[in-house]
Amino acid sequence: MEKKLDGKVIAVDFDGVIAEYDTWKGVGVFGKPVQSIQWAMSKLREMGAEIVVHTCRRETQAVVDYLFKNGIEYDYINFSPKNDKLKLSDKKISADIYIDDKGLPFRGEWHQTFIDIMNFRRWGDELGSNAISSKS
Repeated sequence: MEKKLDGKVIAVDFDGVIAEYDTWKGVGVFGKPVQSIQWAMSKLREMGAEIVVHTCRRETQAVVDYLFKNGIEYDYINFSPKNDKLKLSDKKISADIYIDDKGLPFRGEWHQTFIDIMNFRRWGDELGSNAISSKS
């Protein structure tokens, strides 16, 4: 039996999660869709989740066009109805789950988190190429 996601808001980063990304290449320049993104977004919405695409990009209409052209389902861009409902700032999207290629989960313990920060690399980086240097 599949877990239902009714009422859950999932914030999904655009560059590096929806669209492939290795470095900034300019306004309106997007990578190919990440493998299986269409299936995943459709399945999450089918299970009752609301999908918020979050991005630092200012060219919102170009992002909308990209999502439409590539058949990628979503509900909102850089907006969550939870922010209005809870009377929260719009500076951070209120969500139940955040999916981001530069995210690091916090598990309630700072010593391990510090080690995780020092060893962090994005999923698309070569092994160790984006790890933070211990030399400062």
